[in-house]
Amino acid sequence: MVEGAGRLLPVGSAGLATALVKQLCVGVVGQLSTGARVEPLPRRALERFLLVCGTASGVTRRQVDALLNRHRGVRRELDPGWLIEGSARDRRRCAAGLLDAWTGGILALTIRPLPPDGPAVTPEQAVAGLAGLAGLASAVIQAARVDGLFPGLLLPGGETADAFLPSSGGEAIGLEQEVLPGLMLGRWMGGVADGLPVVTKAGAFGQEQTLVALYERLSSGAAKVDGTVTAPINKAALNAGGCHYADHTEIYGELTQTADYSMMLAEGDFRVTHVSTHVSLREACDRVKTPRVLKVIKLTHDALRRMDIAEPRIAVAGLNPHCGEGGLFGTEDDEEIAPAVIAACDAGIRAEGPLPADSLFSKLRGGHYDAVVAMYHDQGHIPTKLMGFHYDAGTGTWGQMAGINLTQGLPIVRTSVDHGTAFDKAGEGIANPQSMVEAIRLAASLSRRGTRG
Repeated sequence: MVEGAGRLLPVGSAGLATALVKQLCVGVVGQLSTGARVEPLPRRALERFLLVCGTASGVTRRQVDALLNRHRGVRRELDPGWLIEGSARDRRRCAAGLLDAWTGGILALTIRPLPPDGPAVTPEQAVAGLAGLAGLASAVIQAARVDGLFPGLLLPGGETADAFLPSSGGEAIGLEQEVLPGLMLGRWMGGVADGLPVVTKAGAFGQEQTLVALYERLSSGAAKVDGTVTAPINKAALNAGGCHYADHTEIYGELTQTADYSMMLAEGDFRVTHVSTHVSLREACDRVKTPRVLKVIKLTHDALRRMDIAEPRIAVAGLNPHCGEGGLFGTEDDEEIAPAVIAACDAGIRAEGPLPADSLFSKLRGGHYDAVVAMYHDQGHIPTKLMGFHYDAGTGTWGQMAGINLTQGLPIVRTSVDHGTAFDKAGEGIANPQSMVEAIRLAASLSRRGTRG
């Protein structure tokens, strides 16, 4: 038990207690809060786990056996004498060999049990063995980080975590959330393991399947999702429900902490990106500024490159009729859009504009350009939906409803349909799924290439 914040807090292991004491008494960032917002682990953090087991508990050994029987991994049983007497050079050499064998999943470092009829281990030997194990684990982490790997840490046995702190140069564990009853997820703070996700537990805690459940919980979710596809959303209903966003795109931007993103609509090779979308026309005009226009041109260029277009040709639409006609119908084209196009060209992007929007989209349809940057919602949506939507007045039905929505600039793949919710068709079995099918196919294609939005 550790006294903090005026109450007694049950801890569960020596390593966790040490980390928690440092946070409460020294003021290191990181706190245990049941209502705290927890940032998701990076995807790469969920693909490998280093399990360092220094406890002699039979409970934990059975848990490790169950874990490796069920999931892919490499196990190295280490001789206690080698751990005590081995040099730092020996540990680095061993770490290099382990890293070569560890192609993914779990790397489990355990101490070989002593024979029951052998001499008893002294407290000094136990401490030295744990220090050697922690030193080897630190060497593995250091080598993994050099190779660009970002493994999670599973440290059953409180004394193991306690030994790993000084060995790795760590300062504390920043606690984040309880992933399973009695098992806390945190971030390692300081040293070679800085920033790595870590779970520690008491050696004798849990049932035989505890580590299996823990591993499956931590390696689920983001690690197994390569792309996302969203269905249509009703903006009024979204806001009436207390979720105050203009659309899915804003939600994805906030959740991924992405400031610069843009919508691309596409029907086959007919691709249109937008400087603004779900805002009033008055605000849309105000948002036509050189930095934003340039950013969307660059996002469009990057997205087209990821679609295997080596040298994208991008047209930039004007805002005003006839691109302002030399300032007669507005100055935004000359003062805001043209400088953005010049800057894009200076950066090596094949961009043209501003060009009159009333004739520009015919050139896009004819294949002269790979994409058009539109200045506002209807300027881009109307021509794209004219290409993808076919209405039959005779039957009163949509014979075709094609086209997809791709969010550019996100660190993940996100596509969606190119139409609304159509509540009038709900439950009737007559909705056209074509746009959703195409959105799924594009997300799958981009995900296979390992690309983001």
